[in-house]
Amino acid sequence: MMARAEDAFTREIAERLLNRKLYKAVDVSAAFLGRGNEAGVAKFRAKLTAAKNSNEFDEFDLFEDTPKRNPYKRRGYDTPEALAKVLIRQPSGDDFEDLSNLSEVVKSLQEKSVYRVYVRNDDVRNKILSILGEVEA
Repeated sequence: MMARAEDAFTREIAERLLNRKLYKAVDVSAAFLGRGNEAGVAKFRAKLTAAKNSNEFDEFDLFEDTPKRNPYKRRGYDTPEALAKVLIRQPSGDDFEDLSNLSEVVKSLQEKSVYRVYVRNDDVRNKILSILGEVEA
């Protein structure tokens, strides 16, 4: 149905979904691990914004995403999510404690944010990779 839409972009996206020609991810955060990290990502974002503002990309050539990952969700005792907590019985046998309070490993697991750019095709991907190469971290 959407593949027959009047709007050209809606039609293209529907056809791409149908034929599994999805946008491909470029993990910008991973590209700057060990060479600038967040500062490198910020510089890349500034260059990408400048490129988009100077019309180097069409409106739907790419989109950006910044998902957050939390490997261990800390939950309150008085929420419905409390049932998903990992509770450890205290040696006294009287009380329970959340694993995140007892384990140094779990304490070290912090929420992490990654920055990705999803590209329409190889030409756009090559432009993104070129911008990545230009950024000095």
